[in-house]
Amino acid sequence: MAIAMAQINETPPDLPASVPEPVRNLVLSCIAKSPSDRPASAANLARAAQALRRGDVASAASAVPGILPHGASILPSDAATQLLPSAGANTAAATTVLPAAGLGFGAAGAVGAAATAEELDEEPHKRSPWTIPLIVIVAILAIGLIAMLAALFLNPRGGATPSPSASPSVSATPSATPTPSATPTANTVNIDRNAYVDRPFEDVQAELEALGVSVTLVEGDAAGTEEQVGLVSDVNPSGNVAKGTAVKVTYYTEMASIPAPDAPTVKSPATPVPQGATVNVQWPGYSKCPAGTALSGYTVSIAGAGGSDGSFNVNAGTTNYQFAADSTGPITVNYVAYCGSRNSDPSGDLTIPVTPTPTTPSPTATPGG
Repeated sequence: MAIAMAQINETPPDLPASVPEPVRNLVLSCIAKSPSDRPASAANLARAAQALRRGDVASAASAVPGILPHGASILPSDAATQLLPSAGANTAAATTVLPAAGLGFGAAGAVGAAATAEELDEEPHKRSPWTIPLIVIVAILAIGLIAMLAALFLNPRGGATPSPSASPSVSATPSATPTPSATPTANTVNIDRNAYVDRPFEDVQAELEALGVSVTLVEGDAAGTEEQVGLVSDVNPSGNVAKGTAVKVTYYTEMASIPAPDAPTVKSPATPVPQGATVNVQWPGYSKCPAGTALSGYTVSIAGAGGSDGSFNVNAGTTNYQFAADSTGPITVNYVAYCGSRNSDPSGDLTIPVTPTPTTPSPTATPGG
């Protein structure tokens, strides 16, 4: 954070005075804070560097204007004064500067041959427009981090108490001592709820009592399958509990019974039914399946109808059944409903009387006919 703020607000230190001023200005233009003060492209930077190697300050300034001192104007290339020694020149010779006639420094007057960087007017320090937004963002992140740490310490997961041995300082050797919430003591036992769920309640009761707690068995919801009857559904409390604590063990009870449906009725024909007629019986749609199950169908049982006797499966969307009354005498009809794979008790019996088919008397002979 300190480095980021320094890059925004602070200026880099000056290069040594032994570095020619155009070279210093070229370096400073490359790291200028405002993009407009930097070289327009890498090609411009290359041309400026090559021109300075040749001692051509005017050409270098044409490529990168920041090479000239603040307020100086660009000279024609033929009036440029070589600030860098050319190849093979005596490097010990004094470096000449641009003539005063070619430089404009405002009210400060002309710059002499011995002018240095310290004698030039420095541009007033300007605050970057990103300073305030960056400070606001850093402050928001700091507040969020503090809130998160406070939540973790004030509300530790699972209600566990933070270890008293914890310290803000970094320890070279981590402590191997477990926290008090995870280690049973001589007067407490650790009860893992997940270790007992879906096990027979008798086994769970025996194991918990062996740990030194008392067990209270509680009947819970009805089992959804036969295999689930008697299995533990919950253990409360769990975690580290004091010995002698009453622990409730809840288990699944017997499956809920499926009530018998209402008795069927005759839809047609009117009773008594003549022998040989087609009988249509009906019943109300069954809606008494226990929670967690759904109606899956019916089985209709018929007795006393002769060739129509037997049990017949009917799908869940049907509420009537037809059969032929082939025999005389009463016909008995009942049915069961299925909720999933389990069936209800049989409904009440429907008794249908059947009358014999009337016979047609044969004609008698007339005397004297």
